[in-house]
Amino acid sequence: MGQWDKFKEEIRKQKTTQEWVANRVGMSLNTLQGKISKDREPLLSEALAFASILSTPVERLFPELAPNSTLEGISWEMNHQDLLRNLRSLTPEHLQAVAIQVEALAQLDRGSLGKSSHSTQAG
Repeated sequence: MGQWDKFKEEIRKQKTTQEWVANRVGMSLNTLQGKISKDREPLLSEALAFASILSTPVERLFPELAPNSTLEGISWEMNHQDLLRNLRSLTPEHLQAVAIQVEALAQLDRGSLGKSSHSTQAG
């Protein structure tokens, strides 16, 4: 089973398309389909954005990433104090990257990317 199978299953379940999801996260359909066809692991920011767009826990879409696994050294089952401790250990460049990802997720949550209706075609 490929790592994108649950993602594709969720898209079908929600009666939407890969194109709809790609547009919402600011990715071209070709890029998304390339990652899927080559079974490339999504970036953390991409996995979180897909989960947010589909209103689905990231571990349901990409079970290989979580729980009890780490991605780039950060545990998915981290409590608040662990998160703060890890953030304090990052370099300024890594903190800036985290800040950009957090802002992108906040924009998704605020609906700034637009909440149009799902397409009825399967993805």
